[in-house]
Amino acid sequence: MELARLILPSLEENRQSWAQFGPTSDLARTQPHNEAAHAVWISERLSVIVPNNRKIAAFVNEYKALFDVGEQVTVASFLIHVRSYEQWVDDVIPYVAVKRFPAEFDEMIRKVVDGGAWREFPVAELLWPLRLF
Repeated sequence: MELARLILPSLEENRQSWAQFGPTSDLARTQPHNEAAHAVWISERLSVIVPNNRKIAAFVNEYKALFDVGEQVTVASFLIHVRSYEQWVDDVIPYVAVKRFPAEFDEMIRKVVDGGAWREFPVAELLWPLRLF
C-alpha cells in the first residue's frame, strides 16, 4: 500500500497536466493554433511529466519483485511507456512510436490506494533515503 501511495501523487499530477494542457484537452481542442497554449503543454511535458515518470519508474524498478506475475505485465507496459515517451519528448522517436500510457497501471495503483485487495507494501521507510518524492 505504501508504494502505491508514493506513486499516486506523481501519477495524478501527470494525469492533470495531460487533462488540462495535453493534445486532447479542452484548451487544445478549442484553440488548436494557440502557440502560447502549445508552449504550456511543451513545458508541462518537460517539467512535470518526464520527471514524474522517472520518479515512478525508479520506485517500480526498485520494488519490481513486489508485483505478482499478472501485475508484472502492467508494470512492464508502464516502463516501456516511460522510456518511449521520454524518447519522443527528446525528439529521438516519432509520436507514433510512443507506447500509449497503460490505463491498467493507473487502475492498479488507485485500487491499492483506495483499499483494494492488494498486499500491504511497507516500503516507506526503505524509500525515504532515496528522497525521490
